[in-house]
Amino acid sequence: MNERRTVFDYMTHALTTFALSIIVMIVIARLFGEDAKEISTMFQFGGEGLATDTMLQFLGLSIIIRIIQYICFDGPLCIHLTVIPRMILMLAAIVAAVAVMAKVFGWFPINRWEPWVGFSISFGISFLVSLAVMMLKTNLENKKLEQGLKKYQEKGGDGNNECSNRNEQG
Repeated sequence: MNERRTVFDYMTHALTTFALSIIVMIVIARLFGEDAKEISTMFQFGGEGLATDTMLQFLGLSIIIRIIQYICFDGPLCIHLTVIPRMILMLAAIVAAVAVMAKVFGWFPINRWEPWVGFSISFGISFLVSLAVMMLKTNLENKKLEQGLKKYQEKGGDGNNECSNRNEQG
């Protein structure tokens, strides 16, 4: 079911991604900020909070992620691909974007494995939660559509109504 989207829909998705990423970063800063502030610009204030620069960088990443999602799922470039290759392409592009931003902004040393393990765990959990929410939303929408179809058919909207009978006779 293709629905027409506006720029506000894309902005809403980007800002939702931003809000969730900042919430995760606040939790991580509280738990590990003091230990991480020596190796990461993201935690320069330790467990006390996040810098404005870090939050703006995450806003930029959220916009980039939404653009990647558009290209992989809504845009014309990947229309010939099935869902699984689109998802793999999207995940690879997001990881590449994070790697570039990690290098440019000094989020974490990209040549050390420990930060990548931490990123992989948090990204994996975030992805699985997002996937679960998306599947739940899809299931709820499908149930709503099925109920609407059932009501439509109960009202005689199955092609056996008076208008279609007249068309067949005339």
